[in-house]
Amino acid sequence: MRGALVEADGGWALQPRKLVGGFEVPETQVAILRENFKKVMRYRKTAKRELAKRGRT
Repeated sequence: MRGALVEADGGWALQPRKLVGGFEVPETQVAILRENFKKVMRYRKTAKRELAKRGRT
């Protein structure tokens, strides 16, 4: 969500201007785990590749 941060009632509030897609949170625990698993596997491959480039195992 994008918008303006405005002072309201002695505090701060977000005055929405635009809803940005792609940041939806999955509804079920299984969906959350599935999404995180994909990321973990991708990051693991990247980490292994970077460690190999640096001569570490």
